[in-house]
Amino acid sequence: MGVAALSSAIALLEVVVSHLVDEHGLERHAATAVAGAAALALGLACAEWEQAFDLLDDLTTRLLLPLGGLVLSLAVGWLVVREDREIAFVHLGAVGKRLASGWTMLLRYVTPCAVLAVLVHQAWTF
Repeated sequence: MGVAALSSAIALLEVVVSHLVDEHGLERHAATAVAGAAALALGLACAEWEQAFDLLDDLTTRLLLPLGGLVLSLAVGWLVVREDREIAFVHLGAVGKRLASGWTMLLRYVTPCAVLAVLVHQAWTF
């Protein structure tokens, strides 16, 4: 279990390290130290103060996950080229075209409205 946790932590840390190296010009060792220290500090704060963990848990589940879903549905629905968006339905023929059209409508209109409703509800009950 410990190996799985460590490998997951390394995989998640890699995204931050790559960003620091590519966008901010840090050397890989320095970026790893900065990102690791920040993750350690955040982890220790959550372990020491239950309120910090609760705050981060609420922030993630109530705000960040729905916002991620909203941005993803809008990006795929409006920014991805039609052919790329509908390629998974091509092998279904005429039925696939109708399914792709319905899926696009869901991505563009229904999903954003539903996620916004979730966000409003979450804000109301926060």
